[in-house]
Amino acid sequence: MRFVAMKLHTKDQAKEGEKEPEGKPIAEWEPTFEGYLRFLVDSKLVYDTLDSIVQKAAYASYAEFRNTGLESSENLAKDLEWFKKQGHVSLMLAILKTYRRRIPKHSFVIFIMSTLLTLLGGE
Repeated sequence: MRFVAMKLHTKDQAKEGEKEPEGKPIAEWEPTFEGYLRFLVDSKLVYDTLDSIVQKAAYASYAEFRNTGLESSENLAKDLEWFKKQGHVSLMLAILKTYRRRIPKHSFVIFIMSTLLTLLGGE
């Protein structure tokens, strides 16, 4: 099993790694403000989608994930609201608009992104 796993690792990740690195090694990677904001927006979209799926509970077993304390949408919304108050709305809107162009129109995520855009005051 290790032999197969090492084929998936880069030399930066493990000395026996066989795959060539595709970007900067993690040691050289520098976090950016835009990257962090993009992470928050991504997380909000993911958690909104998961919360929606759990609340609708198409399968009875999904209901077990309600009110577990793992819900993060509200806290992420507070974080994004803070950034909005700091004047970073245009960057958040640009991120969401880019995503909206890339995702098919029939996708449920479009609904979530449209809601976020409305909350942020864009479109």
